[in-house]
Amino acid sequence: MTGPAGTSAASGSIRLSEAAGRVTDYAFRELDWPHLWLSNALDNPGSRRIKEKEGAQLFDLLIGRFVGGESSRMVWLLTWRTGG
Repeated sequence: MTGPAGTSAASGSIRLSEAAGRVTDYAFRELDWPHLWLSNALDNPGSRRIKEKEGAQLFDLLIGRFVGGESSRMVWLLTWRTGG
């Protein structure tokens, strides 16, 4: 499977994971935020895996509005102690 500009789906996931790590690092180290609230659609396993890899804890499941309509939404809490 290929992604944008002929990249593989796997390499796209790696780039997203690296980007998420950099954003998390910036939020905790530069902005001194104590935690981040994150969310994703329940049916987006790639986004879920990135949050798990960062150390986020699943906090709640809610109904959310997305481009495709209403769906279950996972709400995550990432704290300085578990992430960064």
